[in-house]
Amino acid sequence: VMRIVNIAHGDLVVLLALIGISMAAIWGVGPGFLILLLVPIGALIGWPLQRVVLNKLLGDDPLPSLIAIFGLSIALQNAMLGIWSADTRSLDAGALAI
Repeated sequence: VMRIVNIAHGDLVVLLALIGISMAAIWGVGPGFLILLLVPIGALIGWPLQRVVLNKLLGDDPLPSLIAIFGLSIALQNAMLGIWSADTRSLDAGALAI
């Protein structure tokens, strides 16, 4: 199904989590509402990434796509570190709390 080994999946999930925590801190919304916002945001990030970058690298040799995705992973990690720092963050569970 996947012709590309995408090692940046985890970084994209962490990016969405940090965006969600920032949105919760600014707007004071709960996790349920955040999920409704973050799924389309994830699609808006992932779809152009697939269309613009990854589809151009598909071929018999998996090395170019692997190198590009590894570079994307490093760039995402450094961008997130620069924007949000390495401090821990949490999200209020709100209605999801037991």
